[in-house]
Amino acid sequence: MSEQEIIIKLNDIFEAINGEKLPTEQLVPSIRLKEDLGINSIGLIYFVVGIEETFGIKMDNVSFNTFATLGDVINFIKENL
Repeated sequence: MSEQEIIIKLNDIFEAINGEKLPTEQLVPSIRLKEDLGINSIGLIYFVVGIEETFGIKMDNVSFNTFATLGDVINFIKENL
């Protein structure tokens, strides 16, 4: 799966959390999840659940707080697909 395909699927998850998709050009690997995207702690829980369901990746042993940027999430997904 390409990075762009992952970003599109992550944007679907953002839409489910926030009620709207983000402009694709904003979703670059360096964007920060909390500071730039405004995902709060509850949003992070929904984001993790969305990743698990969308990509079939179990994140039981992962501390999501270690992911500061979208690039961190993309790399994790690529490594675990």
